[in-house]
Amino acid sequence: MEQKISKLMWCVFITMILVASIVVIVLLKKPDNGNLGLATSSFIINATDVIGTKTGTTTAGVGFSITGSGGQSATTTYVVKTGAGVDQALATFKVKNASSSANIHISGLFSNDDYCKAAVATSTTDALYTDIPLLGDINWFDAAPLLDGHSSSQEFTVGTSTLVWDTSGLAGSGRSLLITNLGAECLALQVSGSSTVLWTQIRTK
Repeated sequence: MEQKISKLMWCVFITMILVASIVVIVLLKKPDNGNLGLATSSFIINATDVIGTKTGTTTAGVGFSITGSGGQSATTTYVVKTGAGVDQALATFKVKNASSSANIHISGLFSNDDYCKAAVATSTTDALYTDIPLLGDINWFDAAPLLDGHSSSQEFTVGTSTLVWDTSGLAGSGRSLLITNLGAECLALQVSGSSTVLWTQIRTK
């Protein structure tokens, strides 16, 4: 009789453990109503400093100054690796400093080539770079059709393929630009300007 009771108690004990385990599993899988939809990888947002840097809440910009008689600095190209799975890119521009007569010109480009971010500037015999193309071999395309109509601020002047921002005396001001339906391997910003210190970040998802 004692053996039967002992076996029965063990069965009850094991059953309780199984039930408790099932309850724990169910609770762990219960969705958080405050974060519905945010668990999928397509909603992961990545931020990249493109022009200048940001540490904590402190930002440091890059200066664009007049060179020669053209009234603009030399154009600098900034490339961001996005990946074909990225659908949106939000570029934010912050003027850190500007004179009373200043401006910024921005053109957008995109590329679907592999190694569009890692391309090297010159030929090399280094075995590590045998499969990496030269910068001149990368195919870039004008992103004007993606830029037009997607600015969150109407204070850009939209040219054929260039956005012009009169930054005269606008230290501390900011603008943003939303690009949708991107689906490219790389996004590039070609930037020139005069008498302006600019910080730019791109957030993608």
